[in-house]
Amino acid sequence: MSTPKSVIDLAKKSGAKMVDIKFVDTFGTWQHFSCPIRELSEEIFSEGLVGLVVDEKEKLVGIVTKMDLVDVLTSRQARQESPA
Repeated sequence: MSTPKSVIDLAKKSGAKMVDIKFVDTFGTWQHFSCPIRELSEEIFSEGLVGLVVDEKEKLVGIVTKMDLVDVLTSRQARQESPA
């Protein structure tokens, strides 16, 4: 059985530069986007994608997972609760 790690390792070993991610949006339309293989992580397989980070030229610069959001919200909450 394939694991997320084995899929990522195979992609890197094979020399893949990009990965094409396909999904169906909330309106039922088939969508896809490509991202650099370096953005692919094991967390994406288990947590899914939450969003994309793009620069001012709308070039993909990162992928946000559910765990990334948890980390951001946790650190934000800790800053708010710490004494000034």
